[in-house]
Amino acid sequence: MPSTTPMRWGGVWLVSAILSAGCTEFVSATEDTQTGSGSADASGTSTGAAQGTTAASDSLGGGSSSTDASDATTTTTLDPATDGIETDGDDAVCGNGRQEPGEECDDGNTNERDGCSTRCTSASCEDGERNGDETDVDCGGSCLSPCEVGEGCRATRDCDGVVCDLRRNVCAEPSCTDGLLNQGELSIDCGAVCNTAPTNVIVNGGFEMNTTGWDVVAPEVNEQNAYFGDGSENLVMEIDAGNDTTSSWTQAFDVSADDVDQVRTLTFHVGDRNGQSGDEGGLLIRIFDPGGTPLPLQGISGAGFVDEGGNQLAVDALQTGAFALATIQFTPATDGEHRLELLEQTDGPGLGNGGGIVVDDVGVSMIACE
Repeated sequence: MPSTTPMRWGGVWLVSAILSAGCTEFVSATEDTQTGSGSADASGTSTGAAQGTTAASDSLGGGSSSTDASDATTTTTLDPATDGIETDGDDAVCGNGRQEPGEECDDGNTNERDGCSTRCTSASCEDGERNGDETDVDCGGSCLSPCEVGEGCRATRDCDGVVCDLRRNVCAEPSCTDGLLNQGELSIDCGAVCNTAPTNVIVNGGFEMNTTGWDVVAPEVNEQNAYFGDGSENLVMEIDAGNDTTSSWTQAFDVSADDVDQVRTLTFHVGDRNGQSGDEGGLLIRIFDPGGTPLPLQGISGAGFVDEGGNQLAVDALQTGAFALATIQFTPATDGEHRLELLEQTDGPGLGNGGGIVVDDVGVSMIACE
């Protein structure tokens, strides 16, 4: 009686049939590798537990085998909601956290403000949308373009020349108290637009610092009492160089763009030292533009103005022994550095003979901003 002993070699079960004639026949049955299980019977037939079946028959003259197995392809379907891809595997799905072909970015969320849109396009300052760190559409944040009035902001740097109203987080209207240079101001919160009043731009117009701020020829500064005998220690200057010399006091001042074509004023106190000046000369007033051309002047108050061709004013026959206020108007035609000149005017060698024009409190009113 033949003896059958099953043995496993690799993935194959071997059945050894020992015949009385001394011949050995091996019949192999293929194991179903997908399930990893199988069985063999005495007739030499091995059956897999899954899809493959193998039949084998014993024959002294030879062996034959046939296999009936289906080679089916397994398709695995992933859930797009959890796996982020479609079943056909061809189209990228935005929001799965993986950058796939055709996507500029994919951060796995639906936040439009984090630099990657819900269409998986990278945020830019030219895409017509508010995204990234922009404070409004394509402005503010890291964009080069600042936001306009009424648009969103987080800080003043997000706005175009105006402050960020942090109560509403919008760029506010410009004002004269916002601490910024805007709305045509000459300097921060200063200028005609802010109703800045003209102020005196003449340095040391009261001569308390002697000649400081002035370019002077033949200067003379004394206490007022020396000229009027009134006991006043107030320092004043006298236009009187004496014989063969012409006294002059000159000072430059700035005219701003806000002063152009606006009527401005020159004021000063002036008096005749002893009543002789009207006979021997007086004070000539001139204001020069940046090109050195004298401006037309108009005397509107004070005694003794004499028109000298419209571009200068002479002061004669003023109040003797006391000051009178003189006011002169002029209209700058251009901005820039102008020059005021107070010049001795004489019909002879000089005022001399104890005569002289005494001046104090010189001022030119312009809009001055630091």
